[in-house]
Amino acid sequence: MIIEQIRRDGMGADIVNEAEMDTNGEVRLRNLMEFLRAQTLGFGILKFLTSHFDKVEILEHCGEFFKLRVPKDDKTIGWLFGRLEQAKRDLGI
Repeated sequence: MIIEQIRRDGMGADIVNEAEMDTNGEVRLRNLMEFLRAQTLGFGILKFLTSHFDKVEILEHCGEFFKLRVPKDDKTIGWLFGRLEQAKRDLGI
């Protein structure tokens, strides 16, 4: 059954909860698409950050929410937000 596969593969509690609510025990297409969109955009932001920092930590991740940590190094928060502002269209922000 798809619920067991999701649990085994660790795709996320939000998908499991949705699957458990479906009468057929399957993930609704809209929820899967939203999940995949959040993952794709999130990984794009991670790729962007790893091009500027040696280390990027994922502190929390739930749905579209990502809490990340990057080392300060020689960059300011203003520098980082400036780069994000310039790239926000490409990053889906």
